[in-house]
Amino acid sequence: MFDHTVHHVPELLGRQMIVPWTELGRGGLSSRCKTSVGAIILLVSLSILMQLKNLRTAITFPKQSSVLSRIVELWHDRLIYDVSLPWYSTVDRLWLEDNTTSPSKNPPSTMILMTSYGWNGPNQTEGLLYARSIRERELYTGLVNHPLFHPTAWNDIENKVIDIPNNTNYYVFLDRMSCTEGNYPIYGGGITQNKDYEFGRTPDKESWEGFVACSANHLGLETTRLFQAVKEKDKNHLNINASLMLFNCKGWGDCKQDGKNADPPTSIAYLSGTLQKVNEDFDQGLIPPPGKRTILTLEEEESIQSCKADTEREFNVVYIGNFRSGRNSDFHERHGGARHSYLEHHNTTQKIIVQNANDPKPTGLSYTDMMRSTKFALVPRGDNKFSYRFSEALSAGAIPVYHGDNYMLPFRPELISWEKCAILLPEKDAGDVGMEHMQLLLSQPDKMCSMRKYCYFEIYKKYIETDVGIIDGLVKGLDLVAQGNTAKFQGFKCNHTEDLGCNNLRR
Repeated sequence: MFDHTVHHVPELLGRQMIVPWTELGRGGLSSRCKTSVGAIILLVSLSILMQLKNLRTAITFPKQSSVLSRIVELWHDRLIYDVSLPWYSTVDRLWLEDNTTSPSKNPPSTMILMTSYGWNGPNQTEGLLYARSIRERELYTGLVNHPLFHPTAWNDIENKVIDIPNNTNYYVFLDRMSCTEGNYPIYGGGITQNKDYEFGRTPDKESWEGFVACSANHLGLETTRLFQAVKEKDKNHLNINASLMLFNCKGWGDCKQDGKNADPPTSIAYLSGTLQKVNEDFDQGLIPPPGKRTILTLEEEESIQSCKADTEREFNVVYIGNFRSGRNSDFHERHGGARHSYLEHHNTTQKIIVQNANDPKPTGLSYTDMMRSTKFALVPRGDNKFSYRFSEALSAGAIPVYHGDNYMLPFRPELISWEKCAILLPEKDAGDVGMEHMQLLLSQPDKMCSMRKYCYFEIYKKYIETDVGIIDGLVKGLDLVAQGNTAKFQGFKCNHTEDLGCNNLRR
């Protein structure tokens, strides 16, 4: 089996690298440069032509001088049309190596591709007219810098420049907006404040024209050469599979379709997917981005590895935030809210901190200081089934305690066993029952250490810390499904809509 394990370098491949580009060219060109725009265009054009020796179509670039100046900074050995996505020249791109053409060596069995119907189209003046959320930009940065991403294969296959490699699983990501994340990075900012405006991407309403919700049937992907080859694979004795990959970042609104039998087959990664309403055989959960990420020191990581964290951490339980738990008033009257039910357990003497985000923190500690110092972190559902605190708890090396009914947990269950990491309980068990589970674990230090290590090293460090890792987790999970592995999603699943002990409503 070809090993395509991703070795993460957070500062290189993480979203932190995106921030400085916001400042590039913000003031435009200097007066001296303005007199040399023609020279700059010539230099950029020559550079582009040199780097495009493996592409079949020239790229049409927008004419804004500030954009051109940033292209000079970001181009390097770029082999994608999109001029606005970061391209890291240090990535070991396995499909572009000599071993993929040598008959004595096996090529990878997985290929990640990106279409060219929207922001990755060859005409980048038009490409910048397609909307994209900031979260989407981050995810696609991870996509194009994944070792298994082939930057030109989508067009090369369609144009018959290359044959379709056999014995391969293909994952095709669409270059159209499908992730309408309205609470990240600006919580409560809506999609308008959380759109990607880099490189002058249009803020106009017309940019919604390219939005893709649950399928891309209108684009005709089912007739493309790759997906047609999959349909005819038995006749042509090919061992290939291909899936269209979409992100659904809505807090509510599941896609009512059978993605596995769709044309083309479509797998959707849901930020807040509801079990029973999604395709549990083919879809998966999308990890929410951490609004306040904790970056542990090497010493703190070693304390998790050595199990010292289970005795050295100061707090037993921490929850800091609001106390909203959705709109199911009938359920809340019977069982209380998933967050509010813990409020009565706040006890500073017992190192149990449950308080509103606006309340003064104990001893003046910051939110991340408290998260890196707690054994357990409460991450119950809020307005929707998911919680941004889930990722924040994992980044801090805390054991998450999650309450949420019918929630599709992140990634495929064939890849990650959340029960080895987190305490997963129904919403009605928030409060007393949840505290009992934590108290029991506190008396089992070996099990608690095992859970913490699995959370931090096997889940967070591999599949959440960087956006490359997130893409890796989504693809690896579907690879396991393609290989015939099966597992059921964990967590609490409502038996039927009339179950009074289960909150079947999304909000």
